[in-house]
Amino acid sequence: MTTPTPEQQRFLDTRRVAYLTTVDEAGAPHAVPVCFVLAEGTAYVVSGGKPHRPGRRLDKRVRNLAGNPKASLAAEHYEEDWDRVAWVRLDGTAEVFTSGGEHDEAVRLLRERYPQFNAKVLDGAPVIALRIERVLSFGPLDVVG
Repeated sequence: MTTPTPEQQRFLDTRRVAYLTTVDEAGAPHAVPVCFVLAEGTAYVVSGGKPHRPGRRLDKRVRNLAGNPKASLAAEHYEEDWDRVAWVRLDGTAEVFTSGGEHDEAVRLLRERYPQFNAKVLDGAPVIALRIERVLSFGPLDVVG
């Protein structure tokens, strides 16, 4: 397991949205914007807290991870001045929890970072825990905005 450098961590702390990429059973990538929080070498994403269609199966991210737990989380900063474009990508192996101490702590951290989650029922909602194995970055990570 690895952790972001302080510069990479500060960059990620200023991003509100990142893109979680998983791979489906046919080998096709599936990337979606997500809210996230980092703690102790793990990135957490909750798969819930938003309306889903009635009768819908488990979230595609969760289904994909059941077949292949490898995933990436990428956050970026874009400007028309390409000298200020930057990104950080976290690669790793994911686990999914629906209860327990780590689940509850991840939900607490996500609610702290995103107060909008306080209005959502997240008991039993799948939490994706991406165990960071590699951190890649590009560009000036001290950008704001």
